[in-house]
Amino acid sequence: MADASDRLEPLFVAALGGDAVTVDSDGVDGLGIERPTVRVTPDSVEQIADALRVAVEHDAVVVPTGSGSALALGNLPRGDVLLLSTAKLNETVDYEPRDLTAIVQAGRTLAAVQEETGAEGQMLALDPPNGASATVGGLVATNASGPLRQAYGSTRDVCLGATVVLSDGSVVKCGGRVVKNVAGYDTTRLYVGSMGTLGIVVDAAFRIHPVPETTAVVVGVGDDWAEAAGLARRVVGAPVEPRFVELLDIGDARWGIEVAGGLSPAVLVGFGGSEAQVTHQTNVTREALTSGGAVDVWVDRDDADWRARFADAVHSATERGDAVVKVGGVMADVLPAMQAISDLVGARDMDVQWLSHYTSGVVYAILSSPSAASIADVLGRLRRETTKLRATAVVVSAPVEVRRLVDVWGAPTAPLELMRQLKRKLDPTATLNRGRFVRGLDA
Repeated sequence: MADASDRLEPLFVAALGGDAVTVDSDGVDGLGIERPTVRVTPDSVEQIADALRVAVEHDAVVVPTGSGSALALGNLPRGDVLLLSTAKLNETVDYEPRDLTAIVQAGRTLAAVQEETGAEGQMLALDPPNGASATVGGLVATNASGPLRQAYGSTRDVCLGATVVLSDGSVVKCGGRVVKNVAGYDTTRLYVGSMGTLGIVVDAAFRIHPVPETTAVVVGVGDDWAEAAGLARRVVGAPVEPRFVELLDIGDARWGIEVAGGLSPAVLVGFGGSEAQVTHQTNVTREALTSGGAVDVWVDRDDADWRARFADAVHSATERGDAVVKVGGVMADVLPAMQAISDLVGARDMDVQWLSHYTSGVVYAILSSPSAASIADVLGRLRRETTKLRATAVVVSAPVEVRRLVDVWGAPTAPLELMRQLKRKLDPTATLNRGRFVRGLDA
């Protein structure tokens, strides 16, 4: 039986030219594909539109990709897969430092954007788990965020507009480059976080922020998780405005911090601003943590190392083959969620690394186990617990063996029929990322 690549390769060579088409002979690890897979790398919006028209005509399932850092996110695709790379669309279309806005093509990396805006003392205020290797298209498709979400929001909050190619090849523009749009439907938000199932983002406009004059992190260590969470609550109630409030076990060697003893649950509070502002807020926070019973408190000047550790944790877990579960709810549910996971993994002799964006109500649990079945069992039980907490549990990265056993998204948090109606309207042939997003979406 011929591979899908034998059928698809000549079709796309004829449409785009041989320079735009290659075959990944070993398949695609992140998608569980072990046979040759066709990859197209268009160099223009017009070529992307042409590729999508051919894919629709010949029933190829298009999986958009940039750097490939998010291929381990999502269920496994269904059908004959065509990888569509935005790597050649990697320029900044327009950047106006005075207006604090930029329009960037989908294949440009976050690292490149930060370097360009950093030369002007500015930044795109996103620090996602997959770090600087993420591309603009991936940020938009996954609504990525990290610790800085506390101060600046997620991608959905800083994305002002986008240009999108639909599966029929038509090009639509939504939003704009102004920070405040006129009244009406904000159609940009349809595409942010849609996992590329509604259209392929080819460029996006962003709100840019100034880089703080100085930053600092206050670290407060508790005797246990309950105490660390109590310290975090004290910070939230204090007269300070942190950029992030994180909970983690700094005694875990994977964080690269030398501390005495074993379990060391800690709250990390990040600040940014002028020297005077940061000094005042760190002093207030130190006092709040000390009076709250922290067993150790210190201040690290500059938050760059900590934020790099946060961003690298999930990326490193993916490379190790660990499973990363993201539990999202509300701030009050963070500690119960962590306790539920601890009870589940402790009973199965599994290892877990913690990272919690406390004020965003998000917990990352990085699970290490040689058994895909054990991870799948823990996830099933965890979802029953998180349902009680009004929270969600999503597998944001896991080996293919785990993703064959579980639905990584769980029950949809938005009305499924409404999502289906949007999908049928914008991608009626289910050409884009078929099977990768919420189960039942392509029905």
